[in-house]
Amino acid sequence: MVLIELTFPAGRYHATAWGRHVNEGVPEWPPSPYRLVRALYDAWKRKRPEWEEVRVCPLLAAVSSTPPLYRLPDATVSHTRSFLSKNEEDPQSKTLIFDGFVVLSPRSTVLMGWPDGALDLQALKDLDDLLSLLNYLGRSESWIAARLVSGVSAVEWNCYPETHGSDASEMETVPVATPIPQDEYRPIEIGTGRAARHMSWMDALATGTDVIQKAGWSHPPAMRYIDYLRPAGCFEPSGAAPPTHRAAEMYSVLYAFDSKVLPQVTETLIIGEQVRRGLMSRHKELVGEQNVSFKFSGKTPEGEPIQGHQHAFYLPLDR
Repeated sequence: MVLIELTFPAGRYHATAWGRHVNEGVPEWPPSPYRLVRALYDAWKRKRPEWEEVRVCPLLAAVSSTPPLYRLPDATVSHTRSFLSKNEEDPQSKTLIFDGFVVLSPRSTVLMGWPDGALDLQALKDLDDLLSLLNYLGRSESWIAARLVSGVSAVEWNCYPETHGSDASEMETVPVATPIPQDEYRPIEIGTGRAARHMSWMDALATGTDVIQKAGWSHPPAMRYIDYLRPAGCFEPSGAAPPTHRAAEMYSVLYAFDSKVLPQVTETLIIGEQVRRGLMSRHKELVGEQNVSFKFSGKTPEGEPIQGHQHAFYLPLDR
């Protein structure tokens, strides 16, 4: 079995599902095999350019041969809204952009597996090397750590193609972009006249959006959609119990004035005293005058000053 582990150190996976517009705010989940294969191709070209194509092609063919199975961790979704410049003469001309992403624990892992996959030892080392060179998957905010996992013979998959034959109850269907296997790919002719040529499978994997739009294709030539089943409501919060560890002790609090007209520094002592009185007043309202803490009053219940600087200090700062 070929088993790949994906970890997202920033706790986010930013990638728009293939066939969806970014402003729909629909993130891709699970991470598509087509996106991973293209990322591996990019890592090869930029970071291992000395490798011959005959060395890399079997690796990409192996992870494209069949749709992988997934073990997805608990996750939820979120998004940001940004007003980005339209690059027009008017600097105030902006457009609203949504960035939908999946949120998961930085310690969670996504497992992608090909139970029937087989590679020789050198090919496995090469694949692991390319995986280690990946910095992100999807948009550049999606930091990633990827590696091969060995010694695992069984995984409890929870996301798989509809044709997998597993229990489909409490599952939902989602289209996933997958690469067309090399032996099923039919070369596409591009160009005209003497410049016409047939696009190989490896070239088709690297086809950019500009070529796709110019050619009028509805989707990349080496990609197809496969319906997957994933847990229904997989983005619903799990309602984990609150942490039971003891909260850290608090030693100081910093307050800041926010005003167009700030007080003068000559009022420092007066303002410090007003803060002290205000805090004492709220504290008495909450606990009663007989239960005021010496940490705020600086005095014992008998009214004697506390020794050893154990009470709160009010230290105005001129910043």
